[in-house]
Amino acid sequence: MNQKEKGKEVNTDLAAHMRGIGVYTVKDFHERFCSGPVHLLNAQDKAATPQPPPEGMGEVVLGYVQSDLAARAAAGEKKYGTMLRTHNGREALWDAYQEALDLAMYLRQAILEEEDRRNRQG
Repeated sequence: MNQKEKGKEVNTDLAAHMRGIGVYTVKDFHERFCSGPVHLLNAQDKAATPQPPPEGMGEVVLGYVQSDLAARAAAGEKKYGTMLRTHNGREALWDAYQEALDLAMYLRQAILEEEDRRNRQG
């Protein structure tokens, strides 16, 4: 079912479905879960602003990632008694998705803490 809302069509069935599964508008979500000022998405947001092209001659990251992968594989083998293998009884997509959600939370936490640190330094 569609209805007009300020010159645009709104699918009320989809909106009702999203509310039913706990999907919120940015403002509603913020009011429910956040304590700071509302930070609404717009074209100025860092999350929507492309980064400039890389430049400089800093360290190559690949070696660090390879070392981290080897360390994680060893830790996984120690914890589970085997290396990660296919057909292991787990749902790899759900495992990865859950890890990605955790990653997004940790990244945003780090961004907020870094912004707070910069703001304190003036």
